Amino acid sequence: MKNKDFDFIKEKFNGAQPEFPPSLDEKAIENKILSGQKHKTVKFKNKRNGVRAFIAAAACFALVFGAAFAAYRQVERQPKANEPSAVEDNPAVLTFNSYDEINELIGKIAKKEKIYKNFNKGGYLVQESDTASESESYSETYVQVDGVDEAGSVKTDGEYIYYAHYSYNDDKERNKVYVFRADNGKTSAVSVINCKRNSDSAYINDIFLNGDRLAVNISDSNFESTPLEQTGGHDTCVTVTEIYDVSNPSKPVFLSDFEQSGSYVTSRMIGGTVYVVSNYIINSPSRRYNIPQSGCKNEMKSIAAEDICYFKDTQSAQYNVIGAIDAQTGARAADTRAVFGCSSDVYCNEKNMYLTQSNFYSGNDVIKDGSYADGGSTGIIKAELGEEIKFTAAGVVGGYVNNQFSMDEKDGFLRIATTENMYLSENMTNRLYVLNENLDIIGQTEDFAKDESIKAVRFIGSTAYVITFEQTDPLFVIDLSDPKKPVIKGSLEIDGFSSLLVPVNENQMLGIGYNTEGGNGLVGLAGIKLALFDVSDSENPTLLDSKVLKDAYSAAQFDHKALVVNSEKGYYVIPCNFGADDGNGMGVITFEIKNGKIEITNKYVNDTKSKDEQLAECIYIGDYVYSIDTDDYSSEKILFYSYKYQ
Repeated sequence: MKNKDFDFIKEKFNGAQPEFPPSLDEKAIENKILSGQKHKTVKFKNKRNGVRAFIAAAACFALVFGAAFAAYRQVERQPKANEPSAVEDNPAVLTFNSYDEINELIGKIAKKEKIYKNFNKGGYLVQESDTASESESYSETYVQVDGVDEAGSVKTDGEYIYYAHYSYNDDKERNKVYVFRADNGKTSAVSVINCKRNSDSAYINDIFLNGDRLAVNISDSNFESTPLEQTGGHDTCVTVTEIYDVSNPSKPVFLSDFEQSGSYVTSRMIGGTVYVVSNYIINSPSRRYNIPQSGCKNEMKSIAAEDICYFKDTQSAQYNVIGAIDAQTGARAADTRAVFGCSSDVYCNEKNMYLTQSNFYSGNDVIKDGSYADGGSTGIIKAELGEEIKFTAAGVVGGYVNNQFSMDEKDGFLRIATTENMYLSENMTNRLYVLNENLDIIGQTEDFAKDESIKAVRFIGSTAYVITFEQTDPLFVIDLSDPKKPVIKGSLEIDGFSSLLVPVNENQMLGIGYNTEGGNGLVGLAGIKLALFDVSDSENPTLLDSKVLKDAYSAAQFDHKALVVNSEKGYYVIPCNFGADDGNGMGVITFEIKNGKIEITNKYVNDTKSKDEQLAECIYIGDYVYSIDTDDYSSEKILFYSYKYQ
């Protein structure tokens, strides 16, 4: 795409009257455009090279959707006497008493926003990281929280590699998992799993590997058992998790599947339980489709009204559905729960899941601490995980979160960093809040980084590291040792900005992000920037070293699961799209950090020259780094490249 094409898109988005959710901000759209990925008119491939394909139909729907729900309201902490009941022992979390209450609320939203008339029928914008041979180590998906696995397109047990692939070829099965055996840099095809859900409206999202079980997450935007013409224009999206026995990788066996209403958002695996979050949009006036469902195929049941909580005064007629699936059997691991209202970013640790809702304001609404939130706010609902999913608290903070890394829980306190006025051309400011177990605000920083927005956050123990950006890249170090009095200890400014912060050791922090010099004003065109920070002195952080790869970009700049860390041998791997100076192709970069310096050890450029080549995630097994590509989305040819790390 030419610069002027992107400038046109950028101008249209900047000039739009509605304020859009974070997933549609300039940065996210730009990343999708910069991938060089072909636009598809009907289907799109979800995160095959770390970039979510951005198609015209989905974009149009998103614009209509954003306009319809631009006037979100805040979560209030106490229900009024005539409102639906609150969760026992926590009146801040509101639940419904009956389906009639749910339908009444949906009707009010529909009347106010005329959503049924305005929605684009049939169009959904889908939202969005093991046992080895004894002698070899292997990569695992890079995750935010230890002990909480995240799904990815590639998983390995150290001997076999499982690759989830979606093909646009109408003449073949679309959703597949390819199984390969890796042996000292050589790969051989073992089997191919043709997923059970393989209609032309279904697409594979990602996978988990749990011992000898493979869990596959698939979205189906037009559920076959409910024809579109019978739903009054309602497109019944479902998310399906299929479980396969891969104890014999050459002959995988389908065991069972579990379905829940809505398009796939994200998932986590804790122990042997897979938690799946989907987004179910109410797009029909029919009461029949107003309640989300879950269960095995042909045994779907509606979620009980008392198992659905909601953000007070929400103007968003949709749910986030939380399903829990046993990774070994595919059976329901806990009753499915749902949150009514728009939820975007999800943070999850081994005990709790936090779901958020971006609230957009047109006036000076006030949150509990008395400050004005006309710059927007984020509603939060806390769900306790386990044999039962319980909603235990609700709260609200000013501003919007950047992504899941903007949140972290320690010792029962939720820490969350936000940007206010993110979608305004001026008066942006940032703040970090600390909330107690009831999600009451007990501490917050002063405003910092005026007219800049948060691009990356990482919490390490009692310290938060925050990257903001407008023209330069400030790193802020925030002391959270006293939750009631978070203090900004020090800051540092450099060119470019980091979008992912990776702890190296107790004194050093690695930043992976964007170079901004020479990019003609377009972030990303100037290349990849690696930055190494010394944070041993919290009051005086310093830049130890930086490296720039011009005319290159990587999925790791916007998807943390694209990063691979080999802790045993001390190197990092990221997939890379190289520019003309480095061979003009796909491949991987490896680098090490030694003596306060970043050393790029290898640039592996794949030998294929196909302009339609699509890069998947990369992994390592033993001494070898593997990258997995396809010629294009319709190809059945999977391209493996292996490089012995030296």
